[in-house]
Amino acid sequence: MIQATRVVVAERDGVPFVELHGEHDVNDAPHLRQLLLEDLAESPRLVLDVRETTFVDSTVVAVFLSAHRRRRNAGGGIALVVGDGVLRRMFEIMRLDQVFDTYATPSAALASMPTRSRAVS
Repeated sequence: MIQATRVVVAERDGVPFVELHGEHDVNDAPHLRQLLLEDLAESPRLVLDVRETTFVDSTVVAVFLSAHRRRRNAGGGIALVVGDGVLRRMFEIMRLDQVFDTYATPSAALASMPTRSRAVS
């Protein structure tokens, strides 16, 4: 069964949430680059949920890394929700779990973000 490729963008407590569903490869990389590096560039932190993602190729991983590095240089980063799916193991093998802050659930990723009230204090 082929899972439809889909990208869902939402906001929770002022933090952009990007969910990827299905397979994402070199054909999707330009759209993801536009979204993560340009459209959401003003957000120093964001949550990227790949629990429903069945495959990403190296070009998509490179987009994730570029977006994360750019945010890291600005004091932020990407919180990656990997759950227990296939990508969790891939990120562990590639040691990307040492680059990204990884979480089992979106709630855990959101809880790791500084709240606006804490950031102001």
